Amino acid sequence: MTQNKEQQQSDNPSKSSSKSWKEYFLDFFMLFLAVSLGFMADNIRENISDNAKEKEYIISMIEDAEKDKVNIKFAIASNNLQNTTSRLALEPLYSLRCQLTSRCRNVSALYLWIEAP
Repeated sequence: MTQNKEQQQSDNPSKSSSKSWKEYFLDFFMLFLAVSLGFMADNIRENISDNAKEKEYIISMIEDAEKDKVNIKFAIASNNLQNTTSRLALEPLYSLRCQLTSRCRNVSALYLWIEAP
């Protein structure tokens, strides 16, 4: 029976010898260190991930700029072709206008001349 009581006392930490303040401080320090290192490791991992995304975005931006450069060159060439075609198509009208304005010196007379059947 006495052995049983001794065993119960050693199993029950509240009745056994209490920890000293040094042990409590050491426990607190280890727990604080573990949590702090966990946060630091998470920040480092997030920083590495952000750097990888940044490189990906820069590559994508460069590719988009190259595509835009090609599209702008194509748009400029298309616009120049359209302007040339428009000028060639309108050239007879310009020459007609010049002929009409040489016959009619003012705009109202030109209007009347065009409207006349």
